[in-house]
Amino acid sequence: MTNQETRKIIVAGPSREQLFDALRLRHEGRKISFTVEPMILQTNPQFKVKGEVFDAFIESIQVEDGSGNSWNLVLNMLGKRHRVYFNTLSRTGTLYVVPLLR
Repeated sequence: MTNQETRKIIVAGPSREQLFDALRLRHEGRKISFTVEPMILQTNPQFKVKGEVFDAFIESIQVEDGSGNSWNLVLNMLGKRHRVYFNTLSRTGTLYVVPLLR
């Protein structure tokens, strides 16, 4: 069995404040939501399909660059960990759908 990395494009996500509040208040069950572009839109833009919405817990946040807007995240969605690159200025990014090792 091969471990092929799949990625989805985040088209709408939280603000920087919502991101850090979700991490800080994780013990209260605070989650954040990401809207991900369906694969149909990525391959054939003529189809209009609503994006999928994912709710996730933030496990970690790491600075991606020095801008203060780009972040590397580890999210816990449905009991699996995922890597995410996210920009809080544009509220867009990339969700890598490959569970990380615990």
